[in-house]
Amino acid sequence: MDKSSGTVGVFTAADVAVFSVMLAVSVGIGVYSSYLELRYRSRALRQVITGALLINICIYMSFCLYAPSLALATVTNLSTSASILIVGTICTFYITIGGVRAVVYNDVPQTVLMFLGVLIVVLLVCKETVGAAEVWEAAGEGSRLEFFNMDPSPYVRHTFFSTIVLGAFVMLYWVGVSQAPHQRFISVSTLPTAQG
Repeated sequence: MDKSSGTVGVFTAADVAVFSVMLAVSVGIGVYSSYLELRYRSRALRQVITGALLINICIYMSFCLYAPSLALATVTNLSTSASILIVGTICTFYITIGGVRAVVYNDVPQTVLMFLGVLIVVLLVCKETVGAAEVWEAAGEGSRLEFFNMDPSPYVRHTFFSTIVLGAFVMLYWVGVSQAPHQRFISVSTLPTAQG
């Protein structure tokens, strides 16, 4: 128990602020679990957090590896297992040779390509049908158009409030306490270097 604050292993707003500051300024601690061990003086807490992060990242990476492998297996005669091995080997080689900086420098072109791909698909669909108005009308008939649903019920899917609240927590986790963006941020020495 921390006698000065009266808390027993409870994350405070100050902890979240420190996590966020650690993203902007590297204080020589490479991982958040190191901070938690220093803050709460508990090696067991560090091991539990490290285990939880490892389980989380293993599940996340399995999805990230499976999706492109399934796409590769679909367009070729490779089995899914072989395509997983091929994609995994290519990604491992790429990150080993180029490091995290190579990943950071490729994020922007990949994002631009994804948005362009979605835009091209939308334009092609509108061109193949009568036009954008018919696509919009079909989306409306299928109950796919729902803007600013202000229902406060947590049982209704995709309301304004549930999206904002969930989005805030997801972004707080991803940018504030997740190890992956922290590693990306500290791998680039200065802001001008990160901007290219």
